[in-house]
Amino acid sequence: MPKPLKEAGGAPSMTDVFAGFVVRDLELEVSNTDKSLADCERRFKVAEEKLAAELARQQGLLERRKEIREGENFGAEFDALLRNKKITAINVMSNPDKIVVVTSELCVPFDGKKYFIDPLRVEVSFDKVSRPASGFGHAGDFAPISVFPSHSKQKVSPDGYPGEGPNWPAPHVRGDGSICLGTISEIVMNAWNQQEWTVVVELMIEFLEACNPERRDAYFKVLNNVAIRVE
Repeated sequence: MPKPLKEAGGAPSMTDVFAGFVVRDLELEVSNTDKSLADCERRFKVAEEKLAAELARQQGLLERRKEIREGENFGAEFDALLRNKKITAINVMSNPDKIVVVTSELCVPFDGKKYFIDPLRVEVSFDKVSRPASGFGHAGDFAPISVFPSHSKQKVSPDGYPGEGPNWPAPHVRGDGSICLGTISEIVMNAWNQQEWTVVVELMIEFLEACNPERRDAYFKVLNNVAIRVE
């Protein structure tokens, strides 16, 4: 004879109680599975977007390689840079592979005045750097590019942005050579990723001739300390 679903008096039977536990556990598993599927879908979308970006970058690099192999006058790009009056020297070095550019005297306009600073040495690595050039780790930092004084007696600021070390040779440039590109970091990174070295150098010169007014207390102090003259 089948066992009744309810005990005498209408109380739930053991079968009902057991079924309730099973249904509850199944509902929990269904909920967890829904979350897992949603997470998988999100990660798949991110991976799909990253794959598309990497494929586009690879295509650009292959086209760039083809242009060079088919006779593009690659040296013309460097000749154009040398014609830039704000550049005095360009060297391509190996081990590590990089471009080293020495600027001329630079002019940073700020608050209606022109602050002139000593030439700077800009180093652009051809390879990705596995760790930040700075220990400060800001979002705008870009390790493959470093900036240094061009000579040993160059004026430097004893301090810059609070807590970020001494000997700043220019606004946005720390004493260890690391830089904070701020809002232009993505533009510079894109040019670097596409191996558009001349564009990177030109962007850096524009960057070095600027001073972020939003960080007036720190960067303007640096500018005052490193200026060789003000007009």
